[in-house]
Amino acid sequence: MKHIESLAVKFHQEKVGTLSLSADGKVCTFEYANQWLASGFSISPLELPLKPGLFIAKATPFNGNFGIFEDSLPDGYGRYLLHKALLKEGINDFELSALDRLSIVGNGGMGALTYEPITSIQTGHEIEDFDLLQAKALEVLKEQQDNDAGLLLYNSGNNLLAELV
Repeated sequence: MKHIESLAVKFHQEKVGTLSLSADGKVCTFEYANQWLASGFSISPLELPLKPGLFIAKATPFNGNFGIFEDSLPDGYGRYLLHKALLKEGINDFELSALDRLSIVGNGGMGALTYEPITSIQTGHEIEDFDLLQAKALEVLKEQQDNDAGLLLYNSGNNLLAELV
């Protein structure tokens, strides 16, 4: 998978700004688009007030990402399912940056923000049958052993559950 260095952040097809990685690749940077500055609103008043200039994310608490964009990413069970899908493609999701993950989310995440370019993960089939979808979900739940489950739970903030795995 090609690593993403920059994403267009959009709201209802209108470009809000550009999300990029810092030169050292450790934190994200964000800059509002000029058109958005003229007619838009702050998407995160405390972290990203509506004004020109480059914003640099803090290393914590969102692993170098801004909270508003971190909210678009799957957590908990969704992150687990994404991990499994990426493993099937031979991709170690622990090596992905926040931008790589947001590119995978593309226009399918929670909330109104979308991200381009979109990185597609090929699953080999489309699920149109909800009974099949339920069967696939139950299959995942029945897995007896998953060496990464504890780490995934820990990374999602469920420390108590991670200790039990």
